[in-house]
Amino acid sequence: MITGYSKKDHNWLIGVQEGERIKPLGTMELGISSQHRKSVWPRLGGSIIGENKHFVFVDPLVTCRVKHRGYYKSGLMRLPVLEEVNS
Repeated sequence: MITGYSKKDHNWLIGVQEGERIKPLGTMELGISSQHRKSVWPRLGGSIIGENKHFVFVDPLVTCRVKHRGYYKSGLMRLPVLEEVNS
């Protein structure tokens, strides 16, 4: 699921639901086309819950399917690539 986006780049913050909380999996920039950004923007822009200097955090209303090359020791995804955006 998409949990936020970068203010400077075209990166999305992603995470996965684990019980009651969302586990952060890192940032994704590969595979995000302008068509994906245009289709997701109305939902992301309307669900802002916070922000800091670099990122805007949103309610995790948008889910996506991501391909990746395993995980780092820290638990973050290695080279996540967007495959599909779900509503």
